[in-house]
Amino acid sequence: MGADYPKPKIPGKKEKISR
Repeated sequence: MGADYPKPKIPGKKEKISR
């Protein structure tokens, strides 16, 4: 789900999903 976002508003959020 989070990977779907190419450039999330919150960079920290992407890291959490990536992990």
